[in-house]
Amino acid sequence: MSSFLSKMVNMDDDVMLNQIWDVHDNLVLRKDGSVFAIYRIPSKIVNSVDEKGKEELKDIEYSALANCLTYRDFMIKTTPVNQDLSARFKLLADDIDWDSATADLAEYVLNGMVETLVDSIGMPFDYWHHIIVPLKSIHLSVDLKQTMEQAFRRTRDMTMNLLGFFEGVPENWYEEYVQQEEAAYSDLSGLDVTRLTTDENWFLQRLHFIQGFLYDNESELIAVKDNVENIDDVAITLENVSVIKMSDFDDATYRWYLPIVEIPQNVSFMHVLDKLVGLNFPVGSTVLGNFMAVKGALGVEGKANRNRRRLNRTAIDADENGDTQNAKVVSSILLLDDLKENIDEGEPIVQYLHCLDFSAQSIEQLKVQYEILTKTLASIGVKVSKASADQLYLLYKTRIGEVLTTYDKNFIQKMSLSAFCENLFFTTRKVGTDVGFAIGRVDNELKSWQGDYRSAIEASSNPVYVNLLQANKNNVEGKLTANPHVAVIGATGRGKSFLIKLLFTYHSMLKIQSLYIDPKSEMRKQYESVLAELEENDEFPELQDYIRSIDFVTLDPNNPRNHGVLDPIVFLTGTDASELAESMISAVLTNHSDIVEYGYMTAIETVMARRQAGELVGMRHVFEEMMKSDVEKVRSAGMLLDKKSKDSILSLCFSDGKNHAIDLTAKTTVLEIAGLDLPSEETDEIEKAQKNSLVVMYGIGYFCKLFGQRDREVETVVVVDEAWQFKSTSAGRSVLKQMKRVGRSFNNFLVLGTQSVADVVTNDDTTGFGTVFAFLEETEIDEVLDYLRVEKTDTTRKWLGNTGHAQCIYFDTFGRRERITVEGMFPEINKLFDTVKSKLKSV
Repeated sequence: MSSFLSKMVNMDDDVMLNQIWDVHDNLVLRKDGSVFAIYRIPSKIVNSVDEKGKEELKDIEYSALANCLTYRDFMIKTTPVNQDLSARFKLLADDIDWDSATADLAEYVLNGMVETLVDSIGMPFDYWHHIIVPLKSIHLSVDLKQTMEQAFRRTRDMTMNLLGFFEGVPENWYEEYVQQEEAAYSDLSGLDVTRLTTDENWFLQRLHFIQGFLYDNESELIAVKDNVENIDDVAITLENVSVIKMSDFDDATYRWYLPIVEIPQNVSFMHVLDKLVGLNFPVGSTVLGNFMAVKGALGVEGKANRNRRRLNRTAIDADENGDTQNAKVVSSILLLDDLKENIDEGEPIVQYLHCLDFSAQSIEQLKVQYEILTKTLASIGVKVSKASADQLYLLYKTRIGEVLTTYDKNFIQKMSLSAFCENLFFTTRKVGTDVGFAIGRVDNELKSWQGDYRSAIEASSNPVYVNLLQANKNNVEGKLTANPHVAVIGATGRGKSFLIKLLFTYHSMLKIQSLYIDPKSEMRKQYESVLAELEENDEFPELQDYIRSIDFVTLDPNNPRNHGVLDPIVFLTGTDASELAESMISAVLTNHSDIVEYGYMTAIETVMARRQAGELVGMRHVFEEMMKSDVEKVRSAGMLLDKKSKDSILSLCFSDGKNHAIDLTAKTTVLEIAGLDLPSEETDEIEKAQKNSLVVMYGIGYFCKLFGQRDREVETVVVVDEAWQFKSTSAGRSVLKQMKRVGRSFNNFLVLGTQSVADVVTNDDTTGFGTVFAFLEETEIDEVLDYLRVEKTDTTRKWLGNTGHAQCIYFDTFGRRERITVEGMFPEINKLFDTVKSKLKSV
């Protein structure tokens, strides 16, 4: 920085030099001898419409900040940090099944997600929150002698530096501050603070100067650790007099600092930080706070009294002259009265500088962001200054380790600590997992997008990542439940089935087994149609291989190839095969005698022995054995069973064992079950076709149960779309209950899609769902809010009620709830999910 520029902005060269001398863990030693402690505060995920949660967070903030009184100064810094997409997707890639036929499509998807996110958003970002307190400050020391010694040392060091002499960093300087740091950590523990490591500390110092750049975390860290003076190693100039341009080799970014200069008289529910995190571009926030002395001539009480008397005289003069009293004078008197009341009640008083900053690749883009930011703040009565002459001052004043001094007079706000906490610090809007597949964006609006979900996606820069398997893993910080099951609820036509198929497709690429139960029998036809088109055009070989890898199983008795697909003697072994065979026969032969039961159990045992010997057998061989019996009733039952197994839906379960049965070991299976005629309730009066369908349902249930618990070390995902069809009969309900109970101990994840929230609320099963995607069902808004444990208010009803196509409320395993817009990033893959066909040309 040239001396001319320094003088133009009224800054000393020394001020703009790097002030950091050394760091150790979360401690910072500055060149003036002051020491600061930095603490990371995890983002407080408060639902955007959860007013009760926000009030509770403000209470927590108040209690923790009140403990900072002993430090006098503090800094609260919210920093946007680029998401390391490469690291995120590398971790996800470690779980991809690279030895399967899905590997090529998985590579295509992972690479495509990174490219699409960067192209559409820029670099996705997260917010980091830190609080910094001085353990020893050159600016504020209660010990006059210590202050003088620090000031003398600082003057001596500056003189030595001018002469070319430099003092080395004191050895083990941090040991002196161990007890003070422990006390500070305890004072702030209510905010769940964590200490920084030395590397995190160095990187945070550097981050102040590289906001807006594309950077590599590791490279920046190495440079700073190599030489502390590299912390501020960027070229800084002023563009158009009032905008900072920062350059680093061939990269450049423009940055603007906007101090808050006006806030509403009633700061209740101001929630500045909550507004900022809802913007679709990153905005940094730095607060330099200082607890004001209350008593004494220079204390806030004395100043307030003097200002009150002055304003009273102004009001009296205006009244005597017949002038209408200035509204600002009246409001100022009221504010001072409020301040006096807070002082009398012992309320801490804070003065602070609150500065916002944001970056862009061009001045034009910066201006657009400025308009959006100021409009957003104006909606809550907050105004900022362009601070054209103070940009460099604000750049350096917002560095870590700075505090307010008597020289800082501009842009300062004064208020009680409780009013200060109305800013609602440390929040962010997040839902989903840190590592996972990108499935959409957080929607920050309450309004309806009128079905224009693309605009909702473009309005948000907050991606939603999902890895359903994380629900079952230990040591995931912040996770509130280990329940692996997922419910996707909502009316037809809202995008429910699209999301279910999207989740199924992405997760089927992992090292898992996946099963999709398709009651509408629409997937095979659509997938094969897409495959035929791709083959004809010689396109997208990755998707071709993926489709061919799926084991499609159709429960259609009219196709001889499907006969025996659920034959227990073919697809099961041992006790499992015997038990299911007995259950199926018993369901067909209602009111049979003990001798008949003995007959078919003996026949099953005989046929199982033949299978063990290597013979190709099936359930019809059991019936043949029964027909050889010396007991007439057993022979008759065998003849009846053999007859029923032909030309009916029972042929799916009773076969000669020659056809391929459903495969418990297949990586990806789609099971089509259309054609089942299930009764609403099982009674003796049910029709024959319904009774036969129940037998098939037993087979499905047994397969699903064993699919989930066959191997504890292999995760399994079972998707049941249109689950209301299962819920219509006790046999179907039993199947769902069995699958849910397999659950966590067997690494089995059930994804249940259904229209009504009533289908996921049952009195006879308390397993529940750990994750919920709630699409709109207009007749069940209050019921869904109850299920999501969201308070019913006009705001929350709008929040859910205004969701449109492709939008839902996502309730994750961390207890977070946000409105999201589902995004299928790959149109070429989305064709698989296009099951609504029409011959009309105008729709």
